Amino acid sequence: MRFNVLSVVPACLMAAYTVAAQPAPATPEAVVREHFAAQVAKDIERLMAVIADTLEVHPPPVEDLPATPGVFTWKEARGMYAAGFEMPSSERMELAQVIAAGNWVAARERYGTRGDSAAFESILVYQVRAGRVRGTWIFNGSMEEKDPRTPQAVREHVAAQAAHDLPRVMAVMGDSLEVHTGTAGRQPAAMVLDRAKVDGMYRGIFSRWPEQRIELMEIMASGEWVVTRERVTGMGLPGEPAEGMAVYRVHGGRIVGMWLFDPEQVR
Repeated sequence: MRFNVLSVVPACLMAAYTVAAQPAPATPEAVVREHFAAQVAKDIERLMAVIADTLEVHPPPVEDLPATPGVFTWKEARGMYAAGFEMPSSERMELAQVIAAGNWVAARERYGTRGDSAAFESILVYQVRAGRVRGTWIFNGSMEEKDPRTPQAVREHVAAQAAHDLPRVMAVMGDSLEVHTGTAGRQPAAMVLDRAKVDGMYRGIFSRWPEQRIELMEIMASGEWVVTRERVTGMGLPGEPAEGMAVYRVHGGRIVGMWLFDPEQVR
């Protein structure tokens, strides 16, 4: 069963949520932590033990340019990582924050030291299946002080949806909204909606599911990006509550983009 946060087009919603699975012996979060630790140690054997036979790498979104993923075999991925490990580096790496929902894990990763002009921070969303990383989505963040309007816009967005308050929802929306949906959040499953269409979308959601409620469980932010783990009830799904993950892009306190990830049952 696929997942989507409740801010997607209504036709996608009923099939989009998945009920949280029981903990597995090796959780997706544990896999991502091992992946990061192996990179810090530059241990290629340890790293490749958690890489799937095929690895998709989705580059950071760039304004007005399509994001085409790189697809690598296990052997190609090994060569790519091994070449990186051979490069001299004194860079400090830190796993600052992790959020997990189903097969998806978001990690806020820091490289370098704050104040260093070469330092940077990224949010990576990993897809994990059968104890191995099969895909990564990269969102370039920032180690600078965060604009408090960025996470606040997303908090208000979730609270407004929970209250079915359309004016509050629209107050934190930009002039247009780019929505990425579908299996694994892949391009080109994207829509760009103007404000009238966004208004109509939420009217439809609130009308179809009057008992729907959302709770914000976890949040992380870096630069213009915010990741959430959200819990939903009131949609008549078996075994509710259901949970899922979304990445929001925020400009000047207004939401202008959503990347909606669809975790399958953990296995």
